[in-house]
Amino acid sequence: MLPVLAIILFIAGFFLIYNTSVRAEVPASTLRNFARRRVLFSKWLGLLLLIGSFVIYCQCYGVVKGFLMAFLMLIAIASLIVLLTPLIHIGK
Repeated sequence: MLPVLAIILFIAGFFLIYNTSVRAEVPASTLRNFARRRVLFSKWLGLLLLIGSFVIYCQCYGVVKGFLMAFLMLIAIASLIVLLTPLIHIGK
């Protein structure tokens, strides 16, 4: 159950950090507008969520295995968000 929570935290944390980027063109929605208006708060909140998910993985699987699994999960989730977010523009 805890790894699922960690995955949700990874998605939310990276999504917040991704939407605070100046170069990323993202369509307007409630969460994206929140991240764009409160950039510093969103970056700190996203970083806190990412650190929390790393801690959950390290507690579930041990320090080394947990860190490696969390890092691989971060890579997978980050690449999916970066690849799938521009598809929102194509659908409109």
